Amino acid sequence: MKRTKKVVKDTTKQDQEITRWVKNGGGTFRLRSGKIVKPNEIFSAPEYEIPVAFRDNIVPVNQKDVERRKRKTAPNKTKPNEPKPIPVEPIAYQVQENDNGFSIIDETGKQVTEDFGTREEAEEVLAVLGS
Repeated sequence: MKRTKKVVKDTTKQDQEITRWVKNGGGTFRLRSGKIVKPNEIFSAPEYEIPVAFRDNIVPVNQKDVERRKRKTAPNKTKPNEPKPIPVEPIAYQVQENDNGFSIIDETGKQVTEDFGTREEAEEVLAVLGS
């Protein structure tokens, strides 16, 4: 008796048509092809790339659902209300003499800089702060 090889036609990958899917829920999903699918993303893939365990989160969609989602997520063409800038009043600085030399203080009395040896050095820095 002669043995014959059993011919099995593999139809899982080549013959399946590509379906449009949507990923519901949080987190990302990586397809076997390497593509990363983000939440609420509509993508195309053959059925064999979606494991049965994930079919509750990844469901096929029809063309009407795709159009409805595109209309729902269309960008708003009107400008959002831009916040008004808060007016900032300039802070008044002054040179004050202390035990170690001269320092610059603000209007509340806080020392802003380290001590300078001469008044001229402190006034140069004060000119930069004032501008």
